[in-house]
Amino acid sequence: MTWLEQWRDLAARIDGLIRAGEFLVSAFKVNSADAHSVVRKSFQPELVAIIAEIDRLCQRSPEIPPGAIT
Repeated sequence: MTWLEQWRDLAARIDGLIRAGEFLVSAFKVNSADAHSVVRKSFQPELVAIIAEIDRLCQRSPEIPPGAIT
């Protein structure tokens, strides 16, 4: 799999997390309490995983343009 294909997969995960976050924000307009710790239990681990995957992709793929890494 090329770095561009890997990036597209990551971009889809990022888009999904953004959409889920937008839904959560709209739900919080009704009740802003996060009584079940949805952010800590669901969003935060996925965000950490995406950031780690981006770091791994940048380290493993020397053909990524320098501007994209920045």
